[in-house]
Amino acid sequence: MLDLEKLRDGISQMDIDDLERLKEKLLKARRGEVSVGDLDLPIPSSLIPDATVANLFELYENSVQSPDVDVELIDRVFAYELGGPPPQTLKEDFCGTGLISSTYLQSDPKRRAVGLDLDPESMKYGRERHFESDLADRMSFIQQDVCDFSTEAMPDGLHKFDVVYAGNYSFSVFKTRRALLQYFTAARSFIDRGVFIMELMGGPDCQIAAEDEPRELELDGGMEFSYVWRQESFNPVTNELMAHIDFSFPDGSELPAAFTYDWRLWSIVELREALEEAGFGRTVVYHADLMEDRDDGIDAGSYTRTVRGEDVEQSAAWLAYLVAVVE
Repeated sequence: MLDLEKLRDGISQMDIDDLERLKEKLLKARRGEVSVGDLDLPIPSSLIPDATVANLFELYENSVQSPDVDVELIDRVFAYELGGPPPQTLKEDFCGTGLISSTYLQSDPKRRAVGLDLDPESMKYGRERHFESDLADRMSFIQQDVCDFSTEAMPDGLHKFDVVYAGNYSFSVFKTRRALLQYFTAARSFIDRGVFIMELMGGPDCQIAAEDEPRELELDGGMEFSYVWRQESFNPVTNELMAHIDFSFPDGSELPAAFTYDWRLWSIVELREALEEAGFGRTVVYHADLMEDRDDGIDAGSYTRTVRGEDVEQSAAWLAYLVAVVE
């Protein structure tokens, strides 16, 4: 456990300038710009809480992302829906650190990717962490709204994509049909022949205030931490969900609401109708029941393809990839 008394004693002996320098150094560590060992801290690093130096992006990636599953499913969907050669170009909307794009590029040396996001810090971290050598030459991070039709910032010769991908339920930030339709229309403009893939979640368990059991995890560097998905509130009239990701550490320090999500949970039928209006052709659903017992968790093979839902049943919680096909 963290020795709070020693920490208070150490900090109490620091002047204001030292405190400001400590704050600046710890923020650099939080952003992943430097390691704790390189900080030359004015107090022993053993007194610094894990929550202060843990990198939020690293915690997030290790808690909620499964890029190998995403890329395997992208390839599976593209092959089944369109056939022909595997997809060579990916536009990752809401890309964050670009971890999915990095995994996609590693799977084939001919592939290229573009990631769009509004957060420069997450893209900076991802560029430095996940894109070395030839990967960097095949990846472009662009700070741009995903609803923007502009191709000015796109790399030369890459204005259309085989796959446009929106993972981690990210499109749920759009709370009105008008905003959702604007995004779908923008996504459609980047595809001549290809697929638009969106990840979504649903089921009654997503529509209540609830808190998952903590999951005990460990970073590559050995730091242990606990991850909790917490649904603070759900409005049954507007379908708005307020949820958070909480982290805690063995030394007793915590990062409550490290990430906060203010979403509207759209139904699959609402999404399909909007996709049709945005100019997409047929749509299909790849559905996975989260209540089924799986020894190895969810993988690409856990998803059942369905058009009208006859092959799946409602469950307390499910994940799905909604796929809009342009032929």
